Amino acid sequence: MTSMRTIALSVLAGACLVAACGKPAEKPAAPEAAPVAEAPAPEAPAPAAPAGVTKVTVTSTNGAWPKENAPDFASPRAIAFKDVSVGVASVTVVLTNYDFAPTTMAEYRKRTSPEPGQGRVELGLVRQKQVAPGETLEFVAGMYDPTKSQGQAEMTASVSIAVTGGTSLSLSQPTGTIEVTSLTADSISGKFDVKDKWTQLSGEFHAPLK
Repeated sequence: MTSMRTIALSVLAGACLVAACGKPAEKPAAPEAAPVAEAPAPEAPAPAAPAGVTKVTVTSTNGAWPKENAPDFASPRAIAFKDVSVGVASVTVVLTNYDFAPTTMAEYRKRTSPEPGQGRVELGLVRQKQVAPGETLEFVAGMYDPTKSQGQAEMTASVSIAVTGGTSLSLSQPTGTIEVTSLTADSISGKFDVKDKWTQLSGEFHAPLK
């Protein structure tokens, strides 16, 4: 009797366990993986300097250079004007520290003197060469020599600085180089490093070509 009662109790206990639990316990869910941080998108490259932006450094002990209100070329502007005649192709690059009104060669020729604190660097680039009748000489990129006058070489350059009062400071027996590095129908780029005994100019230019 004892053994039969023991077996019956064991069966009842097992049944109660199944009823209480309902179903076997499920395995715990695996922990969610932490989200992977996305790598930051690479920064877009800085845009190229637009036409009209340039760098200019000028130092001078020339008597024509203003002792007060000397031009500061920290934020310069640039524009260039082309001109063509028989056997001559030229471009004048104008670098200023103020808003320069002329937008054509005709207007440029009527330019006025800068106001106090203003300054205007003018790089005259000339290509001169004999051409056949009816042929047009093209202005080209390359080195323009500031040490030679027009006619002494095919590609020459001149440098002057206009300051307030109608004074124009020209370099005497200059040394150095002026190079046109890029040329299109409507823009011109280059660099320069020119000096004489009293004045030194250096920098680069990216200018619309009018």
